[in-house]
Amino acid sequence: MKRPSVIALALLVGSCLVNAENPPPVNAGRDFTLKVLPLLKAKCFTCHGDDPKKIKGELNMLSREGLLKGGEE
Repeated sequence: MKRPSVIALALLVGSCLVNAENPPPVNAGRDFTLKVLPLLKAKCFTCHGDDPKKIKGELNMLSREGLLKGGEE
């Protein structure tokens, strides 16, 4: 069973990656690097990205395609 916080975070990051009509603010890359990436590393990548051979729940957060595909139902 997926935790809602992981799903919400994946949707948020995924929507930012695919929203071409409304480009992100100029400092979005800096904000991502300083605020979002450390959170992903601390809470998500251990199970969903550090080692591609050990991905849990079929949710690979290392790529845009992996986020959009999602994990197990």
